[in-house]
Amino acid sequence: MSHPSLPSTALLRQQAEWLAPARSRLLRRAGIARCRRVLDLGCGVGAVTAELARRTSGFVVALDRDRGSLLLTKPSRDREGAVEPATNALGNAEGDSPVFRSTYDEQ
Repeated sequence: MSHPSLPSTALLRQQAEWLAPARSRLLRRAGIARCRRVLDLGCGVGAVTAELARRTSGFVVALDRDRGSLLLTKPSRDREGAVEPATNALGNAEGDSPVFRSTYDEQ
């Protein structure tokens, strides 16, 4: 279960759906398709992680500090049902996570 101060998983996924058109435009403008390594910082339940994995030609790391939220993420699948290249990591944005030993594309 995610942290009690967070909205419900259903609400987070609904919010991600509502914002999909605007996010799609922003990701295209940012050139996400060319990125080889993408960090989904503060991924929560992974409502956007699957989209990032579909849109990039690289690999996505979904990072969140709440273990419960990460446990609620679902593997991203492409149209043929194959799992997209993404992984979950527990940590925060302060740089103490092993995730930050890697480099990511800056957009």
